[in-house]
Amino acid sequence: MQFDELMKKLGYEKENLEVIKKLSHLLPTTDRPNFILSYMSEDRDSLDKYAEKIDDVINRIDCDVNELKGHEDLLVYYICKKLRMKYNDLKQKKYEIAREIVDSVPLLIYLHDLFKGLRLGAGKKEKESVLGQLLKDIFNEYDRISSIAEESPELIGYNEEEKEKYPVAIVSPIFGEIKVIYPSGDTKDLDNYISNKLNVTSSPKELIDKEKWDVIAKSLLLKPQRTWFSGNDIAIIAHLRGAFYAYLLSNGATLIKLENPFFNPTSLKDLLGSSSILRIFSYHLNMKILKKMKVSLLFLPIVDEKETSIHELKEIFNSPFIELLTPFTVYTTIDSMMLLIPYSIKGEFEEIVEEAFNETLSEIFKEYGIDKKDENKEHIEIHYDIIKSGLLAGSDEREKAKLFNEFLLAESPITKSAYVVHYSTYLPLSDDVCDKCKVRMAIEEDELEKLEKIVKFRNEVLGRKERLCHVCTAVRLSSVFFREYAASLDEVGRDLIFIAVKIEPYVPEGKVDFNKIVDEKLEMKINELKQKIELIRREMKDEVILRLEKEKDAINKILSKKDVKKEELIKAIEEEYKGGRISEFLGQFKTENKSDYLITFCALAFEKIKDIGILNNIFKELKIEEKDEHQLAKLIDNIKKIKEKSPSTGNLPYNLTVQDSIDRRLSQLIEFFLLMEELKEKLPEAVVLVPPSSFNSFVIFVMNIENFRKNTENIINVLNTLSKKPHLHYYKPIIRVFIIRSLSDVPVKNIIELISSLDEKVSKQNAVVYLPVYLGRGVMEVGEPTILDKLEFPNPEELEEFLNAVVKLSEENKLLNDRFLEDIRKYPQEKLSIARLLK
Repeated sequence: MQFDELMKKLGYEKENLEVIKKLSHLLPTTDRPNFILSYMSEDRDSLDKYAEKIDDVINRIDCDVNELKGHEDLLVYYICKKLRMKYNDLKQKKYEIAREIVDSVPLLIYLHDLFKGLRLGAGKKEKESVLGQLLKDIFNEYDRISSIAEESPELIGYNEEEKEKYPVAIVSPIFGEIKVIYPSGDTKDLDNYISNKLNVTSSPKELIDKEKWDVIAKSLLLKPQRTWFSGNDIAIIAHLRGAFYAYLLSNGATLIKLENPFFNPTSLKDLLGSSSILRIFSYHLNMKILKKMKVSLLFLPIVDEKETSIHELKEIFNSPFIELLTPFTVYTTIDSMMLLIPYSIKGEFEEIVEEAFNETLSEIFKEYGIDKKDENKEHIEIHYDIIKSGLLAGSDEREKAKLFNEFLLAESPITKSAYVVHYSTYLPLSDDVCDKCKVRMAIEEDELEKLEKIVKFRNEVLGRKERLCHVCTAVRLSSVFFREYAASLDEVGRDLIFIAVKIEPYVPEGKVDFNKIVDEKLEMKINELKQKIELIRREMKDEVILRLEKEKDAINKILSKKDVKKEELIKAIEEEYKGGRISEFLGQFKTENKSDYLITFCALAFEKIKDIGILNNIFKELKIEEKDEHQLAKLIDNIKKIKEKSPSTGNLPYNLTVQDSIDRRLSQLIEFFLLMEELKEKLPEAVVLVPPSSFNSFVIFVMNIENFRKNTENIINVLNTLSKKPHLHYYKPIIRVFIIRSLSDVPVKNIIELISSLDEKVSKQNAVVYLPVYLGRGVMEVGEPTILDKLEFPNPEELEEFLNAVVKLSEENKLLNDRFLEDIRKYPQEKLSIARLLK
């Protein structure tokens, strides 16, 4: 097979270096550099030899997926399913299929662990399918670079079989605490834990067949990439991006900070709208980048070969799935996004942004039945910074991993740029300037009024409705994608409390003692188990005795004794299990409870797990679920297995360096998202202004002062749950919580700027800090901001005193009273700052 013939069969009329680089992934890793060099040096003999190897692989590609044992099998099943939908007869279309795979290389690397959230492990099989092995060969190099980059240095010399002897755990990437723990090798329980969290009863195959992408995406947030320490704090979706970025940088990539061109908020509706429209813009931006790279979209979930409109994605727009479709967007802030793009298309970046901007406006107006472009053109200035460009040119994977981590650490921009983007208009323009941006021409009032009848999106200004341009109108209208929040904004009120929560991801230097963290988690589990059994003992002891006496036959069967009395039963059980696991466990209870009849009964049920069925009558009458007894029994077993480390496990290091890496920082953003989702559920009186998002560093809620006053204590308790004891040694807070009281006529942009200015002053060595601020009519109180480790609500007896102190220490008195500093020290700042918000 000659090289030219192969390229013709694959349908490449004219190849270039980018095509050759992707095509090289059909060769073993060791052959790839030489194949690329042969092309660059025009060595036809070598190219023909490599063409033979590639052709051999193409002819052996199959879609025989007999068993779906692990996530890699599920990926092969999904790829084959997509190929069959397009090509039907795969044997007759082998070169078309090979071309599809080659053109999909970047996406195949990105999606390599797409189904790991559903089922952990590669699955043991006698022989790997040709397609399965090919997919591994495609992504393995970048998977390893990303994995080494996030690994603790103390563990890099250990193979995976050794590291799998650690307990199976999920660890918080922000606080370092253990969330879930099982004995080593117990990945099935971890799979079940994730399924229960997602309320999933379908098999992974059924979820793929039914295209439950919202569930699949959520599983990638909840499950860790690895089960052992220094990997069990990395979310799978963060690792997907890490491997993808390793691929981009292996070919040269550029890091760019792009300002949100739609961000200019004056009202609450603008803030919600700018968050919504940024998601739409990010989606189109990513699709345009993939098209410029000539990447096939066949394997991208839902999108397939066309660029699906946001309208079709609306049902899952406010779910983690949308971020699965935006891999080039590293993360977003409230007013910008960080992008990593191939260096090869850097020169086309401005064009890509212009196309995505126009596509975004088109999507919004099309949602309201307006899809015919007007003859007028408008323009907007776009700002972006080139942070750096780079190439992973290390001699081995470890060197590349080191360069990978160094590249993605933030630096000052190399260049700052601004340029004008021209965009189409969809409605006739008036002769008036937009009230909001005060730059572009407003849409004619009649047209705005027609839209107003569909959705109320304008505010009053000077006794009339606002005149808005196309961009400002699109921002307001885009909040339809967050309909559940937008509907509440007109009813929030005038006197407001803003709760803004911000994360600045970073990993502090230093080691963490995971042995200590495991012991702390096990102690919590033991206490939890004690409480469960003590509760049953107190509430059901007499009834258990009564039922047990009625079930002598069952008890006799278990103990193989005849006519056992209650006292003899207790004695027999104690004798049988003396020194055993139950005796050891009961030894952790208070002495007077060791021989308690009910605990002994529970112990009997736990120990005789195989015979538990004959006690079902007792369980049924007592309304004790059999599965609960099994779970408690397993919990005791798990605690014992985790505490009693085997010699091989005991030799593994537990005092580990938590390596700073892009995967870990992205995982911190994901945990922040999950925390903010919980916060949203616990604050029903709050309206969401900047919704939680998987890779967004900013969330804002708002409520009126009356709701805050009614629920202050509960709100404070909810916010305080964010402040956990960190096992990492932060030198500055990673999470900052701002509680700001302000009037609604204060421009929202002023509040955002205030948060930014306060943020620069935060230097406490806490993981989480709180900054209560009274802004009033737009002027902050005199003095330095109050920075707290926790919030504290004054008790009813103190509250009046603190409210009076607020008056005494008002802004005016601060300026006039020389004794201000002396007076203010009398009052605890935690309580005084809350009283200031309440006054």
